[in-house]
Amino acid sequence: ADEYAEQLNLDGMAYLMLVQKVSAKISKGDEAFAVLFTYAALNKKGMDVLLAANEKRMTLYGSTTFNIKNVLYVVRNGKVYYDLSFDQGKEPMNEQLINLPVAANAKPIGLNKYSPPSLTANAEVKTIPFEYESTVYFFTIHLNQSLVAYYNDLPGIEISKIYLNYGLSEKGNHTLVEQLKDATSYMSKEKVVNFILAFIQSLDYAKDAEVLGKEKFAFPEESMANDYTDCEDRSMLFAYLVREVAHLQSVGLLYSNSSHMNVAVESWKKKEESDFNVYEMDFVVCEPSGKGFKAGQQTMDVSMAKVVKW
Repeated sequence: ADEYAEQLNLDGMAYLMLVQKVSAKISKGDEAFAVLFTYAALNKKGMDVLLAANEKRMTLYGSTTFNIKNVLYVVRNGKVYYDLSFDQGKEPMNEQLINLPVAANAKPIGLNKYSPPSLTANAEVKTIPFEYESTVYFFTIHLNQSLVAYYNDLPGIEISKIYLNYGLSEKGNHTLVEQLKDATSYMSKEKVVNFILAFIQSLDYAKDAEVLGKEKFAFPEESMANDYTDCEDRSMLFAYLVREVAHLQSVGLLYSNSSHMNVAVESWKKKEESDFNVYEMDFVVCEPSGKGFKAGQQTMDVSMAKVVKW
């Protein structure tokens, strides 16, 4: 495992997921053994993990360097330890922490927020037809399916700049992003933004609860590989493509009162024509989820939005 971690640039989270897959393979359905094996491997690695149990189940908890959404956790000595099964459907139950020694220098499970692991074994080519102003485009993207599988297994990570930092894989960038640049090379900034906005709006929409049975934000590579995307997925993919193709910064707008998200893009307009100002910059609001909306058109109240800086 250590050799793979070095070879594939695995951070603490990827190392955990590798160990979990090995333990699931060798445990042959014995869940308690799988938990114990994973605990032993992570403890040996020097990670800050705890075991808890009751008559019905055994649970492995770990402290992390990032927040995980919608999973059980315990607090010990002022630190949060998340259920490392990441099962959003697991019911809270009384458990007894097992009194095993924890090394004084045990480290939380880390996540590299700037680049994903170097996983490249599986690839797929996907062609996406798109019509804009009576012209039909066929964009071809080379997807890194190894990364997509890794993203699918990750727990729910709060919306932050990690999604744009990871972006598309190297081959994804060299295909989709370069084709989008070619298609929009003669356009104004406003038209480039509207082109990318319409492209994202053309993707099939469905809520995570309908497709996955749970809420999970998708990384850009995941969004391009998946059959369906929702508002958060589209917003992060749109923000990434606008940055790479149009070289415009953006912020996310999260409307907690209506469980919706869209994006505000760095303004190319005069100050008085922009939608709002934050971080001493002017922005134009864009709606990636509603078909037909152009930059500056939307139905949400921006004053109700929480700004996500990425």
